[in-house]
Parts: sequence; structure tokens; C-alpha cells
Amino acid sequence: MRDSLTKGQEIALTLAPIVPGFLSLLGSATIVYLVLRRKRRHTHHRLLIMMSISDILHSLIYSFKGLIVPQTGGRVWALGNNKSCATLAFFTQLGSITWLYNVMLMTNYMLKIKFECSDDFILSRVEPFMHSFAILFPLATSIGGITGNVFGQELVLGIGCWVSDYPHGCAENGQYCYGWIIGWIYAGIPVTVTFIYLIIASFVISNKVRNASSPSSNITEQQQQRQQ
Repeated sequence: MRDSLTKGQEIALTLAPIVPGFLSLLGSATIVYLVLRRKRRHTHHRLLIMMSISDILHSLIYSFKGLIVPQTGGRVWALGNNKSCATLAFFTQLGSITWLYNVMLMTNYMLKIKFECSDDFILSRVEPFMHSFAILFPLATSIGGITGNVFGQELVLGIGCWVSDYPHGCAENGQYCYGWIIGWIYAGIPVTVTFIYLIIASFVISNKVRNASSPSSNITEQQQQRQQ
């Protein structure tokens, strides 16, 4: 796949992430600014700040990943080496914080809308676990990837660094490669579960809102008020 790309395609792959990366960075920075301006902040504000900070870092790395990959990979304009590739892979995996905070935001809305939990309950009983889970899993897998020498230049297009062939050189040496298993553990399974969870949570919330705004619900509420 890599050898079939022309020089123009190589340059396009290097330049393509820059504009969307900076737009994403700008959007996240705007969210942080607007939230910090608020005098009173609730759980969803703090989750938004953390998600946006993570996205700022990830967007910055994403924008220039074509320049950070190792020169030995044969990529046009590549300026990096194995250490910069490992660093890129570390922050790529750490970027999982962004979508995990998206999960926490959805969980917060579901607790408030579906289960009618109070802000105080979420703040004291739930929010600490939200931050812990959203940060610790990406941090643990990022550190594990670095210390376990799992990270390397991606093998398909080679415009980034993440989980590569493991052990390195396993395909050439006739060994079994475990990289695809690690990739599923690090991102494949979590992303799939997250996608399913977000769909279910969205359906639950929308169904709750639809039932609450239905005419029958309003009539029942008015009857209860009259009885009181």
C-alpha cells in the first residue's frame, strides 16, 4: 500500500490533517474559554473543559503527525525518528481521553434526564469516577505501550505512529504478531463498546424527553397538581 503512493499523494497525506486539526484545536480552545468565563460551573462544564483540553493536545499532535514519523519509513517530509514516533504514539493513545469524556458527558445527561439525579449527587458520588475512568485507562495504556515497546510506525499508510507489529519484525522473522490483539484492547473494543453505549444512551434520553413532553404526560401532571 505504501509503495503504491505517488509523491503527490504522500504530500497530500502529510498536509491533509493540518487544517482540520487546527480547526478542532480552535473549537476546543473556544469551549474552554467560554466555560472558564462562567462564574458557576456544573459537572457537564468540568467534563467539557477536560474533554476540550485533551482535544487541544491531540489536535496539535494530529496536525503534524506526518512530520513526526521516522525518516526511515520513506515518507515525504518525515523528520522524526523512533523516539519521536513513540512519543507520537503515546499522545495518540492518550487522545482516547477525548472520546471517553464524551461518554462521561452522555452519562451525566442520562443521569440527570432519565434518572433525575441531582447535581449534588452527581458531583459527590459520580463525577470523581468519571474523571478517574476517562483519564486512567488512556494513561495506563499509553504508558504500557511505551514501556512494552508496543508502539511503532503504522504499517498501512504509515502517516502516523501507534500500535505496530509486535514483537517488532515478527512478520519478517516468521513469528506470530500480537499487534492486532493489542490494537483491539487499546482501542478496537473500547471504541465499539462506546459507540453502542452512546446509541443506547441517546435513545434512552430522547425517549424520556419525548414521553415527558407528550400530551398525556402533561395531563397527568396537571391532575397531580390539582390533587395537591
